[in-house]
Amino acid sequence: ALKDFHHHKEVIINLGIRDNLNIPKFHSLQHYLENIQNFGMTDNYNTEMFDRFHIDFCKEGWYASNGRNEKPQMIAWLTRRENVASFQSYLQMTMEDEDEEFPHFRFQDQRIILPKHPHQIHHHIADIMLDHSCNGFKKDLIFYLNTQVDQPYSRAQLQDIDLPLSHIDIYHGFKFCLDSLGNDVDFDYEKLDTVKAKPPMGGKAGHFDTVVIMDGTNCESTGLQG
Repeated sequence: ALKDFHHHKEVIINLGIRDNLNIPKFHSLQHYLENIQNFGMTDNYNTEMFDRFHIDFCKEGWYASNGRNEKPQMIAWLTRRENVASFQSYLQMTMEDEDEEFPHFRFQDQRIILPKHPHQIHHHIADIMLDHSCNGFKKDLIFYLNTQVDQPYSRAQLQDIDLPLSHIDIYHGFKFCLDSLGNDVDFDYEKLDTVKAKPPMGGKAGHFDTVVIMDGTNCESTGLQG
C-alpha cells in the first residue's frame, strides 16, 4: 500500500490540488520502516500536534474572517493572538517577581466577584426573608450598613432605626478568593471558589451552600458537631 501511494502521489500535484507534498504526515512515512526496525512498534506515534496546529492556526483563523480575502484577516487574527499570549507571559513573569508582601496581587482588588447583572431586580425585603428563610436578614443588614458610615449609631439607637429602602437587587451567588478567608493557597494554582444561595423557583428545588469561616485564631482548635 505504501509503494502504491508513493507511485501515484504525484497526481495530487498534477491536478493542481497542492504545489508540493512537503507536509509532516507524508514526511513521517519515509521514516516508519527504519524507526520500527530500530525502536519496535509505533505505539507512541501520532500526528495530533500537527492536527492541533491546523485547528489553531487555520480553522479558527478562517472562522474569525468574513470569508473574503481571508488570508490577510487570518494573519492579523493570529498576530493579535500571539501578542496577547506574549503579554500574558509577561504578566505571569512579573507577578512571579513580586515581593513576598504581595503574593496574591492578582486578587487584591477582586476578593468578592459578582455577576454583571443581578438575578432578581427590585425584590421586596420581606419576600427575601420569606423565600430565603432568613428572618434576621433585615436586622443584620441594618447592623452591616451601620458599620459602613463615618459616624455609626450605637446598638441601642439601632433598635429604633429602619432601613431607608424596601427593595433590593438579589444575586444568587458570588465568587471569592480562598486566600481572602485565610486559606493557604499556592499562588501558581490559586483559584476562585463559588457560593450559591438560590431559593426554589419554577418548581426547582432551592440551592443554599453552607460556608464555614474562621474569624479568629482560636477557631483552629475548635471542632464542629452536628
